[in-house]
Amino acid sequence: MRAGWCGAGIALVVMMLTVLHWAGGPSAGQAPAAQARVRWEYKTLDHVGPGRPADKTLNKLGDEGWELVSVAAPSSRQELIYVFKRQKQK
Repeated sequence: MRAGWCGAGIALVVMMLTVLHWAGGPSAGQAPAAQARVRWEYKTLDHVGPGRPADKTLNKLGDEGWELVSVAAPSSRQELIYVFKRQKQK
């Protein structure tokens, strides 16, 4: 008889913790209020001609917080577009 009550007590505690967990958390698809959404800003660098942009230029952008995320060749000319992003400054 005692084992039955112990098992029922454990099951009740587990159910209560589960309910408290789901009731206290944010709804599905919602971010917690304390976390702000990260905002990004973008910069493009057009480069025409052979070669690539100078390391000095790329290092300067990196020092400013820009991260290279893509390089595109939109035309048949020797043109490349470098796309950078960084977290938006407040």
